[in-house]
Amino acid sequence: MAEGAPSLKKLGCRKLLVSSTEKDIALARAAAYYQAVMASGWPGMCEWLESKGEEHVFFLDKPECDESDAHGQGGQLPCR
Repeated sequence: MAEGAPSLKKLGCRKLLVSSTEKDIALARAAAYYQAVMASGWPGMCEWLESKGEEHVFFLDKPECDESDAHGQGGQLPCR
């Protein structure tokens, strides 16, 4: 995303999950990264996950909640 950075088209994975939360201070940056990957021509599968009503790294304080599971903190990560 930064000028002179390697192309996102060359990401070394097949699946990517970009996640954030409604109240995350970095929401705009995460959303911009997701959009940049989608626009890059990268051939993999990219998904966006936004948890409503939560703040940055909420899953560390609430690992038992369903939204934590969605962010991969309650078990296996959703994408490998």
